[in-house]
Amino acid sequence: MLPQTEGEVGMPLLSGDGHHLDTSPLAAAFEDRTNSYKIFWFASILQLVQRGPNVTSIPLDEVLIEMLVSAWHPVCLYKLSLGSRDQIASILVEVCERERLKPSSPLMHVRAAIAQCAGVRDRLNELARYVPNRFLTPWMRNELAGVADQKKNELIASVALRSQDGEVPTPYWIQGRRIYFNQQWSDFFSSHAGLLRGFTSYHLTAYLQTRNPSVPGIPSKLSAPGLRSLRSARAFWEEVLRYAYASNAVADFIDIYSGAPLGSGFAIDHFIPWTFVAHDLHWNLAPVESRSNSMKGDRLPALDSYLPRLAKLHALARPVMRHHPKVLFDFVDVLKCSADEFLG
Repeated sequence: MLPQTEGEVGMPLLSGDGHHLDTSPLAAAFEDRTNSYKIFWFASILQLVQRGPNVTSIPLDEVLIEMLVSAWHPVCLYKLSLGSRDQIASILVEVCERERLKPSSPLMHVRAAIAQCAGVRDRLNELARYVPNRFLTPWMRNELAGVADQKKNELIASVALRSQDGEVPTPYWIQGRRIYFNQQWSDFFSSHAGLLRGFTSYHLTAYLQTRNPSVPGIPSKLSAPGLRSLRSARAFWEEVLRYAYASNAVADFIDIYSGAPLGSGFAIDHFIPWTFVAHDLHWNLAPVESRSNSMKGDRLPALDSYLPRLAKLHALARPVMRHHPKVLFDFVDVLKCSADEFLG
């Protein structure tokens, strides 16, 4: 639901200056999920409107570039599909290859690379032909009824401009290569920024989940990962190593990929790549040689070869889990068993 001060979605809501706005067209703009353009377009508008007080207009190209920036981590880092007909992913792959960017690159570097990448300009112009105007269609369904598709853009631009003096203004209108914001809508976006970001993230999550049905953790893959630490996992496996020495089982404390014995200089590896699972649960972690960790990268290891070794290593660690409830419950939760059943 959209943020509101009275009634349901589609009823008049209060903007930041106390005027009433009908937000039902905004909700309707997200009903068509044939591609991701409208979602990234609106997310970019929210981002840019908040960059300073009293933003009244923005170059159209900045919004289009911000669309690509918003999609960078879902597409390039987490390898999510945006659908076969969606062109944003192919543009980003082209930028990544031409500019030799890492998928985890900071967004300021991504933004600069997109702006300077040869060939992207033409593809941005293709997005500009449809996305900015077509987003506004819910505000003018009556005017567009029966109009041929090739004539809609010109009509939308005209109706959007005229609506600024009416009772139901569109959030913006476009002249040349610049987008101008309606003041009421701009105030509304600023006053309800947090809720509107949540509203947009909800629709983006639903869109991505439909196109990536077997991929877990979609909500965690809308942006760059936050600060992460595997210190607790390392401390746990250091204790397992001490236990292995004390119980004469150190021969079983090995790198599951190379089979080499491990000392205290091991790294922590996500068996199923982190970019797929987007979590640090202990059932997916194992100590490995730093070299093995680097060589494996984001590839899924051969399960027939390495899953039995992972299971054997976790079995070695099982007695130590008695003293580490969080680690223990990471295992029992995924295995759907009791702690006593797991510990044997």
